[in-house]
Amino acid sequence: MEEKNNYKETAQIFKRYGIHDDPTLWQAFTLGLSAKGFIPGDRLLTLKVCELLNDSNPLPGEIIALITGFAIDAEEMLKNGHTPKLMLPSSDEKPQTRLYALAQSAYGLSLGLSCDLKGFDDIKDKDLKDDLKTLIQIGKLDTDSDELDEDDFKSVKDFMENLSLSFYKKRPSFITVKD
Repeated sequence: MEEKNNYKETAQIFKRYGIHDDPTLWQAFTLGLSAKGFIPGDRLLTLKVCELLNDSNPLPGEIIALITGFAIDAEEMLKNGHTPKLMLPSSDEKPQTRLYALAQSAYGLSLGLSCDLKGFDDIKDKDLKDDLKTLIQIGKLDTDSDELDEDDFKSVKDFMENLSLSFYKKRPSFITVKD
């Protein structure tokens, strides 16, 4: 599947609307919501993004279109059993930029995957629970480093992308709904 929005273009759109978050946070959050079963274009998905990433403020149409595009791409990949791709800066960017984007992706994905859970006890699958805890730790990466090992970066990125597919395949069986 061809990527519709690359990192630099999306960052410019965000900047134009005064959104200071890294766009990878929003894309990964939308991926996490999609893996949980939120439907692209549905008002509930858009409301979750507005609520958690934009302080419940309305979003401009172009940003909603981006979010919907992120969700459609994610859902298409997940439904076909393919691993969705995270939108990350290219390898010609500075290590700090790439590490920051990776950490923001981890944070966004963990937020999306844990959205609406009351706590880790809602997840009954031990492996998924452990993977989500690992993802949260990835979100705390030291992003100030001048060095970046490409193999490690790729391994972490692959782990995160595969985790979204694992959650999708096991939903909703890994959550116990509590009264």
